[in-house]
Amino acid sequence: MNILLLYSDSDAFSDLCEMMQIFNVPVHAARSQAEAVSILVSRSIDAAIFTLRTLADLEFLKFLNTSYPQIKIFLFVENTLRDIISILKDGQYQVVPASCPLSEWKRSLEAIMNAQEPTADVGS
Repeated sequence: MNILLLYSDSDAFSDLCEMMQIFNVPVHAARSQAEAVSILVSRSIDAAIFTLRTLADLEFLKFLNTSYPQIKIFLFVENTLRDIISILKDGQYQVVPASCPLSEWKRSLEAIMNAQEPTADVGS
């Protein structure tokens, strides 16, 4: 399994990389959406992880859903954006609060990696 990680927060990136070592899966990191698209074009990606904060992030989500529907999407969201996610029920998403414990990230990723049906919300 290849994972695309689009990040802007160095601390969260370090935590995610540490967790990915547990799964022993390749992580392709991008600091921008343009860099993420370059990775998508050049590699076979199975899952994408990113934080949903802005309209540009929503556009990237839409791009992934239409251009790469086979990719499983794992979103980190701020509490105020949970309502937006509940509206976007056309796809399957794993939603985790940005401030949730590492153990919940791990549990949610395990659900994706095991191809289980993602939950609508984790950590409530």
